[in-house]
Amino acid sequence: MAKNDETEQQTIDQNFARVFLPVAFAINRHMVYHLGRARSVLDLDFTSVYLLAVLAHLNAIDALRPWPPRRAASGTSASPAPLRPVLLRDLCEITRLPRETVRRRLEVLQQKGRVERGSDGGWTCVTSIVDEQAMDLMQDIARNLLSTAHDVSALLDLEPDDGRKDEPVPNAATSREQKS
Repeated sequence: MAKNDETEQQTIDQNFARVFLPVAFAINRHMVYHLGRARSVLDLDFTSVYLLAVLAHLNAIDALRPWPPRRAASGTSASPAPLRPVLLRDLCEITRLPRETVRRRLEVLQQKGRVERGSDGGWTCVTSIVDEQAMDLMQDIARNLLSTAHDVSALLDLEPDDGRKDEPVPNAATSREQKS
């Protein structure tokens, strides 16, 4: 790590302790809103949304290597790598959910046409379900993620202007200690 990178990271770490609550709030707001929205749009329970997202991520890993993905030469189209099937045991290990929970949710997702099981037992997302509604959802999530990242970045770069530069932002543990 270069000296400037180390200095910048130290500044971010110091500022993070000072602005933890608003940063945590901004990140939490983003996650809660979009998890709820995805649940509603996809008409799934939270566990199934989580499994579908993890499965989609794992299926697409090979298509995104090397990172960042290469762009096709002008006038040609890049053929994406095939989706990597994921075994039930791997999904259970990665998600830390019980095997029966994962199996039942995958069956429901399969009945809804969102995933399919290959002859090798591996599970993949059905890419044909990426419709206009799914694209709109992901575009909205991406837009909001960039906005949230901007908010967090601004919070981490702020200099206190109220004369309390070295005073940490109180957290729950500090507040309990002060009340005792």
